[in-house]
Amino acid sequence: MLAVLTGADWSAKKFGSMLPLLPRKRRDGSPMYLPHRPSLAHDRAMLVGDPIAFVRNQDKPGFIGNLGRTLSEAGINIATFHLGRKAAGEDAICLVQVDQALDDAVLAHVCALPNVMQVRQLRF
Repeated sequence: MLAVLTGADWSAKKFGSMLPLLPRKRRDGSPMYLPHRPSLAHDRAMLVGDPIAFVRNQDKPGFIGNLGRTLSEAGINIATFHLGRKAAGEDAICLVQVDQALDDAVLAHVCALPNVMQVRQLRF
């Protein structure tokens, strides 16, 4: 091991944030806005073993709200939420870090939501 860095160390050294693999442009050809994406966590770090819900779905309106409501009704708090999609209206995935494990009943309820194709609980 050469070093152990925190998010504050990374920022202090001005190493910068993660850049996209492919620069994107707007329809008019101007550069697209690039949000700040820190390379290391600053306020909260994910610990080994934290439960994560992997959900594969169709990119349709209402999915995020339905998922949030379902988890909330089960008393499950969302710690982090990351969503990505192939293209508008096509396949999407989300990784949802939660504060406690999801039982089989909650997984089944999420799987039954409209436009959900697959649900798995992951632990790293």
